[in-house]
Amino acid sequence: MSKEDLEWIEDEEGEETGEGEQAVQVPKGEEEEYPADCMPPRFYERFPVFNVDDTPFGVAWSNVRLKTFRLIENKYFETAVIIMILLSSLALALEDVHLPQNPILTDILFYMDRIFTVIFFFEMLIKFLALGFVAYFTNAWCWLDFVIVMVSLINFVAALCGAGSVQAFKTMRTLRALRPLRAMSRMQGMRLVVNALVQAIPSIFNVLLVCLIFWLIFAIMGVQLFNGKFHKCIDPEDGSRPDFRIIRNKVECLANNFTWENSVMNFDHVGKAYLCLFQVATFKGWIGIMNDAIDSREIDDQPHRETSFAMYVYFVIFIIFGSFFTLNLFIGVIIDNFNAQKKKSGGSMEMFMTEDQKKYYAA
Repeated sequence: MSKEDLEWIEDEEGEETGEGEQAVQVPKGEEEEYPADCMPPRFYERFPVFNVDDTPFGVAWSNVRLKTFRLIENKYFETAVIIMILLSSLALALEDVHLPQNPILTDILFYMDRIFTVIFFFEMLIKFLALGFVAYFTNAWCWLDFVIVMVSLINFVAALCGAGSVQAFKTMRTLRALRPLRAMSRMQGMRLVVNALVQAIPSIFNVLLVCLIFWLIFAIMGVQLFNGKFHKCIDPEDGSRPDFRIIRNKVECLANNFTWENSVMNFDHVGKAYLCLFQVATFKGWIGIMNDAIDSREIDDQPHRETSFAMYVYFVIFIIFGSFFTLNLFIGVIIDNFNAQKKKSGGSMEMFMTEDQKKYYAA
């Protein structure tokens, strides 16, 4: 074999190797950018007339879907949509009780709402065309976009037909307040937080069940300790509570034309006890409940200040175990789900990257 033959074979192998690398790389790039099928495989098996991939129409349809898919993946398109969402939210925030007194602003907001509805409708159509039926309606964020846009579109059509004053459509207009949520679906950091909260719901229910059982113990203890003891004698003239040395019990209270009243928050039964414990756990207005508890004596006896000093222990133990402990359980569940979602999304470094930055980082 001559030297020229060897050089010709090496050139031939080099060309084949180059072509093989291109054959591997090009489909890979196209696979990343090309959208999925519009319908599930069963649909095409049942209705083969819609399987038009090998026809001129199918080729043109695929090109249109490819262009729309690249459009929705474009960062400038996403930025424009986010700006529209923020402007729409700002327009909704300008609607207040003084709006009818400003007819110019009313007209501006009216036409802006119509313009945003049309923009979001076409944006939904483009996204639906690019992703296809399966990919679009299997994404919870796309479902959120779909519901919000359809509500706005129904109100838009109702206003054109002169039915905007119907109460049902007025009620649906309040759902426009969900528009700011669409911004979350386009920000990966916010989407990660929302996904963590949603994924934590089952675990939160388990923690809530533990909390309710734990609170049930304190509720039963509270009923046993304070049942019927939050009643007190009140002077109807100034609303003051007479001293227990002057009015000792319910009989003397009624004999002196005073009123024998019960506290709004009390431990007369388990339901009321749960409400009292919830108020104590939130630290809102709980001092009055604790004061009634430590002032209580026996049933139908006039309360006396801090006569049951040991009852402080009941509230201290409940605040430690029923408030701090359970609150940390809720926080721990949410943080654990957040870390799990962060690992799924590629870790803390990639969660705020764009798709182009992720590809560059992976390379």
